[in-house]
Amino acid sequence: GSNGATPPQYITINDLGFETADATIDVFLIEDASNCSFTNVNFLGPLTTADLDNDSDNSAGLRFSSSASLVCENISIDKCAFNGTTYGINTDEQIKGITVSGGAFNTLYQGVLLGTGSPVLGGPTGFRVVHNVFDNIYAEGIYFGDIALNATGHNIFYDVGDHFGGTTTPYTAVIDIQGDNNVSIGDLFERADAYSNDTTPGTAYPRITL
Repeated sequence: GSNGATPPQYITINDLGFETADATIDVFLIEDASNCSFTNVNFLGPLTTADLDNDSDNSAGLRFSSSASLVCENISIDKCAFNGTTYGINTDEQIKGITVSGGAFNTLYQGVLLGTGSPVLGGPTGFRVVHNVFDNIYAEGIYFGDIALNATGHNIFYDVGDHFGGTTTPYTAVIDIQGDNNVSIGDLFERADAYSNDTTPGTAYPRITL
């Protein structure tokens, strides 16, 4: 977009798979783009559950990069799959109006990780995670850091935050929201009440930490 080039916009990607064989390489980067859509796209890395007991590889299926004058915004990510990377989606960048819907997050360290480092210019806002399935996630399925104006809704969480040990052995919350003015609406969890109510500290973890 510099030196008079047209910034990327109105790009549509359908029915494709993007894959890396390098455990430390991100699969896809959206940079300085607006009004784009991804439908039925797979973002695949090489990591298995044996590799995902830590976040040292630091790879993501999808990351964003924005500049002050070219902010990633109005991007639809629909019916997409994220598998075999450290994170499904990870960014601290300023982005606006991103919707991730109808997708699958499976075999990851964490699912969606937003604003957990040093959020840039307020970090992600208007990021919506809706109608997705999360399974085989080592730690949190969704983690919002010190950011605002983001939402999760009507997602299904199976074996998430259990260190791949099943929902009777929780280790983290399923959704962790650290900033004000974010919301979870209608999310459903396989984790039972007995493993969510922390009546015995250290043995149960809430489905949602606020």
